[in-house]
Amino acid sequence: MNSGSPKMIADYMNDRNLTVEQFIGMQVSMTFVNNPGEMETAPPEGFLYQAGYLTLREGVSGDFSLDYPNAEVLESMSRLVYTNIMRRRSDGGDWDISAPLLDALLEGDGDLFIETINHLLASIPYDDYTKAAQSAIRRSGLPAREWLYRTMILGFLRGCGVLAFGEMHTNKGRSDLLICHKGKAWVIEIKVAYNDDGKALAAEALEQINAKQYANPFTTAKKVGMAIDDKTRRIDDWVVG
Repeated sequence: MNSGSPKMIADYMNDRNLTVEQFIGMQVSMTFVNNPGEMETAPPEGFLYQAGYLTLREGVSGDFSLDYPNAEVLESMSRLVYTNIMRRRSDGGDWDISAPLLDALLEGDGDLFIETINHLLASIPYDDYTKAAQSAIRRSGLPAREWLYRTMILGFLRGCGVLAFGEMHTNKGRSDLLICHKGKAWVIEIKVAYNDDGKALAAEALEQINAKQYANPFTTAKKVGMAIDDKTRRIDDWVVG
C-alpha cells in the first residue's frame, strides 16, 4: 500500500461506509483519467486512486476502469473494512472471528464456518453500506441485499488472508464463491430468503452447484448451499455436499 497511513484509510472507509468490492471494475471517464480532482474534495474513487490504493485498467475499446494494483493491496483493504465492521459492535466484546474461520476451513467444519459468517452478518449496518455502494449495485444487476451479502462475505474472507474468488466462471455458469485455503477448496452458492423459504433455497443452491458442475475442477471440494434470511440477516438454512 503506497500512500496514506492504514489508520487514515481505515477511518476514511469507515466514515463513508465503503466496501472494497464497489470499486472493482468501476468505469471512469477520460475527465477522471486526466483530472481525478483535489484529494480533499474528490469522490472516494478519486481519493483512493490518488492515494495509490486504486489503479486504472484500460479496456479493449480505450475505456478505463478502476481496480486494485495487486492482491496484496486488495487483501489489505479487505482487512481494513472487516476490522472496522467488527469495531462497530456495541457490546464491547472481542470479535476477532478470523481464527474460527480459518479453523473451519482447515478442518472442513461446515457448522463452524456458518457460525462464523453469521457473526459477520450480524455486524453489518446494511442500510449505510447499501447507500454508499449504489453504483456498484447497479453494475452488478443483483438486488441490493444480495450484492451486499455476497460482497461482505467475500471481503471478510480476503481480509482474513484467505484466497477467495467471487463469481468464478465455468463452462456452465458462475459460482458465487470459491475458497481455496491450504489445499482445501470450498464452493459456495448463496441465496437470499425473503419469504420463509430458506430450506428450499439452500437445497436449490446445492443442486445448482451440482447441476452446473461448479466444483468439478476441485474433486475434493466441500460444496455448500446456503440461504440468508433477509429478515433475521443470518444463515438459518444450509446444506453441505
